[in-house]
Formats: sequence, structure tokens, C-alpha cells
Amino acid sequence: MLVKVSLSLNIYDGLTYRFNGPADQLRVGQRVVVPLLNRLTTGWVMEKDVKYSGRVKSVLGVIDDGYVADAPFLSFAREMADLYFTSAGIILDASLSPKRKSTATLYVDVAGKECKFKDCSLKALNPLAKKAALPF
Repeated sequence: MLVKVSLSLNIYDGLTYRFNGPADQLRVGQRVVVPLLNRLTTGWVMEKDVKYSGRVKSVLGVIDDGYVADAPFLSFAREMADLYFTSAGIILDASLSPKRKSTATLYVDVAGKECKFKDCSLKALNPLAKKAALPF
């Protein structure tokens, strides 16, 4: 399944990624961990089942912290992003509490070891995420 992700960076348009896993595991408005060039970043799922024919990278992880933005709030974030010419991901990040916004509290299990988000390498996570997105 292809999904459109609005990154938590100042990139206006969302990027398309492949989600490897059950469709019910991922919801619109949920945060995810994705690769961008040679680093990891977070973003927000804006659309599911996107039509796209180019090359895509996979969603590496799903951040399951209990917060999922609902449809009216996603619409508001898109409108604000258009108004201020920024990404909807930045607008959505501003709605998070500092504790949830921080990637310092995100951990993932890599080969039996708990790894902090900032210490995880793209090379270590890519093979693990081929079967299914990792829980953060």
C-alpha cells in the first residue's frame, strides 16, 4: 500500500512511501518514521492508497503513542500549510506536547537490543522493515 507522508521538515509537498504491513495497522493522521536521503525523519500519514508509479522507499516504523490527528484537524493543518507555505507535518508537530514531539523518547528493538531513535542507523533498520514497519 502506498501512503502520502507530510514530513516534519520544511518540505511543502508530501512524499510517497510504501507501507509493508497490514492496512489496519496504519491510520491517516498517525506519525511514522521514514528515510529521507541518508537519514531518518518523522512524518504524518496524510493519505492512504495513493496512486503513484515512481520509485518509493518504505515506511520504517509506526509511532504508536496513542495520538492520531482526526480528519478535521488534518484539513486545518493542510489549510495552514498552504497559507504559510510550509509542510502540514510542521503544523501537526506544533500540536504535540513537548514530550511527544521529542524523538529522544522513541525506541525500537534492533536485533534484540533497544535502540534510541537518534542512535539508529538507516542501514540497521532497512532490512528489518522490509517485512513490516517497526513499532516505535
